[in-house]
Amino acid sequence: MRTYELTVGNGLKRLLAMLLLPAALCLTSLVGCVRTGTPDADRTEARERGPADSPYPMFGGNRSNHMVSHAKLASTTGDLLWQVEPLGLLASTITVDGNRLFVGAISYSGRSGTINCLDGKNGNTLWKKTLKGCVISSTPALSKDGTVAFGTQFLVEPPTPLRGTSDPQMDGEVLCLSSSDGNILWRTQVPGGVVGPGTLDNRGRFYIGSCCKEALAFDMRDGTIIWRSACKDNVDQAPAITDAKVFFCDEGGHVYCFEADEGRLLWERSLTDSALSGVSLCAKSVYVNGRDGQIYALRQDTGAIIWTRKIGASISGCPAIFDERFVLVGNSTGKVVCMDVASGKVVWESRGEGEVGSVMISADGLAVIGRSKSEIAVLRCASGKKVWSYPIGLEMAAAPSIVSDGRVVVPIFGGLVVCIK
Repeated sequence: MRTYELTVGNGLKRLLAMLLLPAALCLTSLVGCVRTGTPDADRTEARERGPADSPYPMFGGNRSNHMVSHAKLASTTGDLLWQVEPLGLLASTITVDGNRLFVGAISYSGRSGTINCLDGKNGNTLWKKTLKGCVISSTPALSKDGTVAFGTQFLVEPPTPLRGTSDPQMDGEVLCLSSSDGNILWRTQVPGGVVGPGTLDNRGRFYIGSCCKEALAFDMRDGTIIWRSACKDNVDQAPAITDAKVFFCDEGGHVYCFEADEGRLLWERSLTDSALSGVSLCAKSVYVNGRDGQIYALRQDTGAIIWTRKIGASISGCPAIFDERFVLVGNSTGKVVCMDVASGKVVWESRGEGEVGSVMISADGLAVIGRSKSEIAVLRCASGKKVWSYPIGLEMAAAPSIVSDGRVVVPIFGGLVVCIK
């Protein structure tokens, strides 16, 4: 196997800077929805709704964002199975449908984004959809009806200010593709663009945030925006949802609870001046990670704070929920902490080197930890005991994912996808 020495050149550094640049000025006109492919009348009635029945169909694994896979890991040994040639700059989590893997990438030229469908058995490309003039860092969400939904952000280099302002206009789209061949079924323009993942519910809706300080709900049949609600800052994390409510967090430290049907704001809570990096649900509580190094537990009905816990350094991932009893988070120093969901009491800690994003939990109670430029480690959720580890000296783009037969796949920032058996 080849070993890759991957660096980010000046062009990619500019691209990343543009990716993180907020769209400070948003359009106030109605957005457009373009439908392509099979007409709605031929496919609306036959559509199955909800996330795909697969190990990891969307960011978080389920609509509560538990960061859980339905696949088991007990048979893995921590040995390299395969790695693919660089796909481009990877910035999204890999989602899994059986033995098919879906991941978004950005070309090294910075001029296009791609959605890649890979064979999980060997890493071969099954199909690739290229979208010119945009970046894709939004994790693909896989639906039961055989479609893939995600967001993009358009790029203009250098960004073009609107007349009379010094702020760049950066818009984007939410798109829906066929998971069998990448054919575009519909695309809807979104002011500000989308850089984060979205969440599917069981009614055929796709909830996602934008870089125009909005939370949005889309109809998966045709891309119609069902509702859009204002937030106080850009929204770049996946929402968590129940039958009646949708919970978002933003880059300005706010958490929001919206009515799922019409987007009416039920409550809002300001937690910190720092960005929030993920929201999960368990029982009647909301768990939120902060870049200020704290995890917050709130009541779902009012947003009142139940408890907080200082982890120490910045937390960049979504809270992972194990067995409805424990919440696991990692931070930028390589520490992983397991806490009781009811009290926030620390159950165990694991220390290492390299920033930890989100923790992934398998169906048999193992936690997969990605420590960037260091290792992939598998720990027992109940005790924190290490089962195995695999050294990776490269920067990871996102949390590892688990394939149907228990293999671990890891997106590497510079373009590799690594599979460990």
